[in-house]
Amino acid sequence: MTRQKGATGLTGPVSAGRAGIFSAVLFGVGIIGQGLLHRDYNQVTELVSALATYPNGWIQSASFVIVGCAMLVFSIGLLRAPLRGPGRRVGPALFVISSLGMIVAGFVPMQRIAGEYVQPLGHVIGALMTFLGAAGGLFISSFAFDKTPRFRGAVWAARLAGLAVGVLLFIFARFAMPEGTPFHAVAGVIQRVMVLCWLLGIISISQCLIRLSIKPADAA
Repeated sequence: MTRQKGATGLTGPVSAGRAGIFSAVLFGVGIIGQGLLHRDYNQVTELVSALATYPNGWIQSASFVIVGCAMLVFSIGLLRAPLRGPGRRVGPALFVISSLGMIVAGFVPMQRIAGEYVQPLGHVIGALMTFLGAAGGLFISSFAFDKTPRFRGAVWAARLAGLAVGVLLFIFARFAMPEGTPFHAVAGVIQRVMVLCWLLGIISISQCLIRLSIKPADAA
């Protein structure tokens, strides 16, 4: 087996796949690690963005930006991949929007004023771009994966992850975020499950991107 020419360029399949896995691991480890560092932080009730309001909160904001940039490399690599069928361009384009949303959320962090959390408009917009783009990107791309033999391994992971993120986002926004709603006390858990589904979908697609760079030796 040999590497295809151009496979290791910045947005080639290898780099894009590695960037996707890197972003998922960094974001997951960062959320857990930052949460454990602050004893007053409650991972059950508090949002991930709230970590930016704690001491050394710049680390979480920087994590959003770094993860967003890595996701952007992944998204552009997927956009350049030889996908077929419906969603082959729209799906990856939504991942680009999601990546940009992460970067925006990092540059406009959540604040705490007089003990109360405040989400600037820019942060809210960035968060919506991130999760809506992720849900749509995962779900819509799955139909293109179904028509592309070398991506069929990610079809159901992406489709189910997209559906899960979309449903959880609705529950989170409608029944967890506003005070007094049924799941407000577990808003942090719902958000983390949503993030987990999203990142697992990204990892599955990333593995296909990396394998895409391999071609049989007799085709070299």
